[in-house]
Amino acid sequence: MGDRWDEETGGLGMGFHLESEESSSLLQTAVSVLQSSYLDSTSQDGFQYSQAILVENHVFLSELKAFAQAKEAAGYSQEELEETFAFLLFDNEEEAKEVCQTGLRVNSSSISTLGDPAKGVYISKYADCLHPRPWYHGKSGYIVICKLIKGKVKVVSENYTTSYTCPSPGYDCHVAVSRSNIPSKASHCQAFEQSQVTICNRTVQTACLRAAGEHGAGPGASLIPHLVFSSVFPFSPQYYVYEVSDGSTAERPRQICPYIVITCQYREPKEMPVLAIESLPDLHHKGRSIWWLFLFYKCTFLPLPLPLSCSL
Repeated sequence: MGDRWDEETGGLGMGFHLESEESSSLLQTAVSVLQSSYLDSTSQDGFQYSQAILVENHVFLSELKAFAQAKEAAGYSQEELEETFAFLLFDNEEEAKEVCQTGLRVNSSSISTLGDPAKGVYISKYADCLHPRPWYHGKSGYIVICKLIKGKVKVVSENYTTSYTCPSPGYDCHVAVSRSNIPSKASHCQAFEQSQVTICNRTVQTACLRAAGEHGAGPGASLIPHLVFSSVFPFSPQYYVYEVSDGSTAERPRQICPYIVITCQYREPKEMPVLAIESLPDLHHKGRSIWWLFLFYKCTFLPLPLPLSCSL
């Protein structure tokens, strides 16, 4: 069953329930938006969606419209003013409700690669790539589908220093430089790591099992060792959105408006996609090769840095 959540009522169940036919239509609309926004086409086999809730926040809707009108008057193109969708993932319903009621605000993200999180907000481009950890079987959560006007977009290099990139004057959004070595069909698990190749031998397996015990995987765990060669610069599937007015940044950019909250659960597909060895990039950072040992346990990567030399 679907609900309508009006910010004036203060929450769910205090407004009015949608008729079942309209509720079904809302769920279909939400699922269509999500599935058309997958990074990996095979995600359709893994994600299941249930209850959809329509968010009616008239303040945010009017501010979204005002933002579009102001930018149109400033000479923005129709493409720059086009409404698109972006996504937020929350573990519990209360967190999803809160962002729908108070908006997405600065200092709400631990990500900082595209811009200073104290001056802008991060929101996901893809409906299946919402956090750096891969989805695992049985994981559930609440996805907030947001309307977004990207405005003028600047492509920036990802910044992994503590000297954060500032919002760019004359722009409204940062996106990362495209990585040509990321296949267009890369899975949501692979999007956060540029490449991976599996090497299974007795030495690595022993090290993996020992590390699994240290990480609480327990004896007899179904653990597959993955030796992952990874650049320290992962692909960023995020938008960094900000609003600058009179030299100061807004606490809540008006160009993001919560639209639908939907419950989701992940069911692990029978076969997990594997990235081809041929797509491995040159793995060097500041003249040094980067080696990582990843434990693949129930579709969760446990990263362990390897020493500069080891015997296999």
